[in-house]
Amino acid sequence: MTGVDYLKLYDLENYLLGEVAEKFKAEGKLDAFDFFCIVIWKANRAKSRVARLLLKRFSSLDEAVEALTTALNKEQDRKAKMKLLISDWGFNLPMASAILTVLYQHDFTVYDIRVCNVLGNFHKTKERSDFDQMWSEYESYVAAVKAAASTISDLRNKDRWLWGKSFSEQLKSDISTSFKSVLRESALCWIRDQPIGHKFTYSDVYKFLELTYVDECASRGKEEYREDAKRAVKDDAAKKHKIVRKVGNARFERIAPPD
Repeated sequence: MTGVDYLKLYDLENYLLGEVAEKFKAEGKLDAFDFFCIVIWKANRAKSRVARLLLKRFSSLDEAVEALTTALNKEQDRKAKMKLLISDWGFNLPMASAILTVLYQHDFTVYDIRVCNVLGNFHKTKERSDFDQMWSEYESYVAAVKAAASTISDLRNKDRWLWGKSFSEQLKSDISTSFKSVLRESALCWIRDQPIGHKFTYSDVYKFLELTYVDECASRGKEEYREDAKRAVKDDAAKKHKIVRKVGNARFERIAPPD
């Protein structure tokens, strides 16, 4: 990519839905720069994983992105476009839906856990191993998004409204609990349940939360729920309740509280 206008990249979504979408419409393909702008817009933490996925097929990201987006442009059917990304190239539903939303913004919407929370449904859709079932549920998800926010006509703005509603409700909840999430409290309960003398690491607490509160962890995101776990160990269990002491690098021991 040459002649980058850095100012435009500050508003990444506007750049994607404007210039990148128009470029794809005109040329029928994208370069790696614009494609990874989409990836970063959806989930910055996923960029390395997506790069590895593409490099399984081609020796360079530019080659891989050109091949992928050219193939995507040739597919005429909505379902076929999604299947190409998920079944053929190995993308997950959240990322695949983000790519398609940028390139075909009137036909697709981003599958997002926050939106699922507001809709009260579709949390398991991304986990379906059968593509036809996943597609059927995604179509129902799109229909539910369209039915929401009845005063808004644009599909992308409906998605923004739902995301904003989720963000607002989560922030109000966090403020009401002084940002002590349910996950943080649950992590503290797990620590309390450990026998005196039991040694554990942050990873043990992460694993407990990930296995027990799958949707809640997905909703908060890896960085936030892991921060919840750390705060439960360092601030709540160690400093406040004094039922944990540090015994090594990121290793802790369950101890009896002082008299």
